[in-house]
Amino acid sequence: MADQEDFAERFERLKGKECRVHDIEIKGYKRTRTSIIEREFKTVREAKTLDELKDTLLDASTKLSELDIFHSVDIFCDAGPEDLPGTTNLIVTVSEKDVHNITGGYYIQGSEQSVEGSVKLRNFFGSAETWELNAGFGNQKSTAYTASFLQPRVFGGESQVEMRAFKTENSNEKSSSFVEGLTGFSTHFYSGDHELAYEWAWRLLSPTKLASQSVRDQAGYSLKSALKYSYMLDARNNPYIPTRGYAFRFNTEVAGLGPGSSLERPKRDFLGGDLMMNATAAFTFEFPHRLFQDMRARGQAFVSAGNIMGVGMGISDTKKVANDFKSSFRVSAGVGVVMPSPLGRIEINYCQVIRRNETDRIRQGLQIGIFPIGSI
Repeated sequence: MADQEDFAERFERLKGKECRVHDIEIKGYKRTRTSIIEREFKTVREAKTLDELKDTLLDASTKLSELDIFHSVDIFCDAGPEDLPGTTNLIVTVSEKDVHNITGGYYIQGSEQSVEGSVKLRNFFGSAETWELNAGFGNQKSTAYTASFLQPRVFGGESQVEMRAFKTENSNEKSSSFVEGLTGFSTHFYSGDHELAYEWAWRLLSPTKLASQSVRDQAGYSLKSALKYSYMLDARNNPYIPTRGYAFRFNTEVAGLGPGSSLERPKRDFLGGDLMMNATAAFTFEFPHRLFQDMRARGQAFVSAGNIMGVGMGISDTKKVANDFKSSFRVSAGVGVVMPSPLGRIEINYCQVIRRNETDRIRQGLQIGIFPIGSI
């Protein structure tokens, strides 16, 4: 403790002293291109004082760690040449992660159970890129196959680009009486909390005997060409079991881009439409028993409200749409137990519907779910 205090005092006294980087030596890399590492030290080379050097080194170390291709990043500052006082030589030592990564999981969401597996090639070509093959199978005939490529720090900035090819079959037979198949590709551009994506997909809508007329009218093949925008603000202190903060997600989509594509999306029997909003407020608390504390399990009480409705094309009475949207809100509440696990967040809840529409098909009582990390 005394040594730490002495170091802090010395640094405080010397932090304004001139200190420039003379040379940077990089060790430990095998696959990673040196340019990927060196670009994070651009601002380090511009530092003029010891305090500026400290701040820029912390920033460079954080950015290298965020690439998720290194086990560790160590930076050692040595004295520069004797004939160049006020300089330092940096020795950067990295330890690369394995190129292969295989994961699998079992998930429960709503009434469907699914098994998922993925194979990743991380930094295979040395540019911090990720190649991934993913497959998922649900017990209600849902399937998903995805091949993707992700490139972080595009042009040396903070943005990421991802490209995906996919073939999915989403079963909505229990809730909405149809199965939707999609085959296509998408391109995603991420920058901070924002995401801009374009999706092109060949869609097959297969209604069941219980489907409504609006779903039957859209049965068969159609082309989907859509531009999507998402904004995600996550101020939660823990993505597994948050105890403070809030999360907000906004999504919008413009479909019908290009010849032969459709502006309409399948309308659900019980929900369905163009305008959607949902919100959840939750209060979590610790259990007094040691067993729950060792499992990191917490109790929770929550209230959820939301709605979705079709506004139609060319609607002009926005006040009426807003009133209808507000008056038809659904509300539910519940209590339960939530705990982290390697598969994601496990929740065991007892739920009660407080407000619903007459045509809604509801499920209440005991519900169990496993949700991926960070989901809201």
